[in-house]
Amino acid sequence: MGSFKNEMQLEILKGIYKIPIKMQGTSNSVGKKPKGIRGPAARPNDFNKDLQLIDDEIAAETTINRIMKKRAPKVDPAISTLDEH
Repeated sequence: MGSFKNEMQLEILKGIYKIPIKMQGTSNSVGKKPKGIRGPAARPNDFNKDLQLIDDEIAAETTINRIMKKRAPKVDPAISTLDEH
């Protein structure tokens, strides 16, 4: 729970190229983790996780909408009163 902001380095060609990748995320709830079969009784399929993937367009729209909500335009009272007259 909470929020995090971090940066990791993507290293290519054994560190010749280093690309910083900024990461951030938030969580305001804790999900329930299902109990799985583990130990000697587990089969390889018991370790597969169900993934919920979204495409790049949906991810971009979600990010843009979140940013736009945070950056609502500030209205200058002096300018808005001049526009009304």
